[in-house]
Amino acid sequence: MIDVLDRKTPPESGDFGVVQLPEVTTLPLANGVTLVGINAGTQEVVRIEWVFDAGTYTQEQPLVSFICNQMLNEGTSKLSALQIAERVDYYGAFLQTDFDKDSASIVLYSMKKHLEHVLPLVKEVLLDSVFPEKELEVLLANAQRKFALNMEKGGYRARKRFTEVLFGSHPYGITSNAADYDNITREVIQRFYKARYTLNGCTIIVAGRVDDAVLQLVQKTFETVDAPLAPPVLKENNIEPHPTLKHFLPKADALQSAIRIGRPLFTRSDPDFPGMVLLTTVLGGYFGSRLMANIREDKGYTYGVGAAMVSLKHAGFMVISTEVKGDASEDALHEIYKEIALLRSKRVSEEELMLVKNYMRGSFLKNMDGPFALAERYRDANLSGNDLGYYLTYMEALQNTTSSQLLELANKYLTPESLYEVVVGAEK
Repeated sequence: MIDVLDRKTPPESGDFGVVQLPEVTTLPLANGVTLVGINAGTQEVVRIEWVFDAGTYTQEQPLVSFICNQMLNEGTSKLSALQIAERVDYYGAFLQTDFDKDSASIVLYSMKKHLEHVLPLVKEVLLDSVFPEKELEVLLANAQRKFALNMEKGGYRARKRFTEVLFGSHPYGITSNAADYDNITREVIQRFYKARYTLNGCTIIVAGRVDDAVLQLVQKTFETVDAPLAPPVLKENNIEPHPTLKHFLPKADALQSAIRIGRPLFTRSDPDFPGMVLLTTVLGGYFGSRLMANIREDKGYTYGVGAAMVSLKHAGFMVISTEVKGDASEDALHEIYKEIALLRSKRVSEEELMLVKNYMRGSFLKNMDGPFALAERYRDANLSGNDLGYYLTYMEALQNTTSSQLLELANKYLTPESLYEVVVGAEK
């Protein structure tokens, strides 16, 4: 007889137990490099990330950080982009670049046994990129076409304007426009590269099957590079949001309205950060959230809606985002503000609070699963001067947050006069 799965009775919930994080080895090298080793996983593979203080916060003009990072593996004085790609492929490795508002990096995935062959190649890419003129022209042309296509999308325009509204003239608030592509030259990119991509101040994060031999190989390869100058320290900038709370950008013939609501807040180092992450998760941070239940499941205005806390190095913000049917934008806005008002007027029930906390603990375990995920979490924590141990403190603070504290946070940070609104859609 075949056993029939009982779909009516949910499985019993249980305690996750104590989360064990691997030991992190930190080695400050003589030339200013910080070498970090995270030994975890079972496969003979390593992930190495070189993190530089070269995000958009550090650029003197829009697009420089992005273009410079994307062109790192487009050629050196000895190797073409094709030759670099062929050598990486030959050893079964993978090389990618990445950047955000605060940092830029190059990431290598490789078998341990091939590291001695691949690391010198990465070293050459990092320290001897020449930014060929032809490749730069192609990248700029492709990026400009992509920008033009993105500007036709309501969601892209809403996100762009929302960033400008929240941060104003602060580096976080400066976005690119079509004319900025004409101001990018090889000389501008080279100047940024020489100033920001220096090993002095670079963090190298090695994760996977990391033993002493691996760390010694990385150390030997990069400690011998003379890097006497660290990138210049940039001054702190004041954040001055737009004086107007509500912004509407017309988009002819739009079938949907893109909505962004939120406000500037703080980094993950603020004591209110864990509670605000919990509060925004209740509001719109998972599929069973209040906004999803209301605007998607009950009203059918949208396919998806979400809320999140975002932590950067120098600031942070809270955002609610969705795209709704064009004729439902006013109703959707009304429902969003109604759910926010409920958080300010009534405590979250203990049942809902426990549900959301369990969901967040499960997400936490998923996000810490595996050496590569641990490396990414370390990089994020290191941005604010922390290490992996921060996450245990964070989860403890989250678990100890009460419904009364959530009510206080909602009234402290989610008042109508503090929330900025951007809507992109057809005019009424």
